[in-house]
Amino acid sequence: MGVEDGTAGRGFDALDARLIDAVERLGDAGRAMLRDAAKREGLSVTQAQLLLRVATPTAGPQSTGSFARWLEVSAPTVSDAASALVRKGLLEAPLGAADLRVDCREHQSAPR
Repeated sequence: MGVEDGTAGRGFDALDARLIDAVERLGDAGRAMLRDAAKREGLSVTQAQLLLRVATPTAGPQSTGSFARWLEVSAPTVSDAASALVRKGLLEAPLGAADLRVDCREHQSAPR
């Protein structure tokens, strides 16, 4: 068995398929958890994702466009979500900002 009879890699193909399936299920579960948590807090999924990104320790200053690319939505959608978060007191918009340019480091909470 092996390269000569064309069976080489079949075990890996089955393993790859199972791993891909498992990762997809984990992603689905994560999205469902985020959706449920956002709903409990009165947030849209986009608003929750935006807050998570702002709280990411490695995130530096971000523009509306960079958030839009990361969230895979339009810049106006990010702007609307950010405005809603500002109204809810969960995010602060910089004074005089033409777009929502957030320095994520300023919005990180202290480790618990």
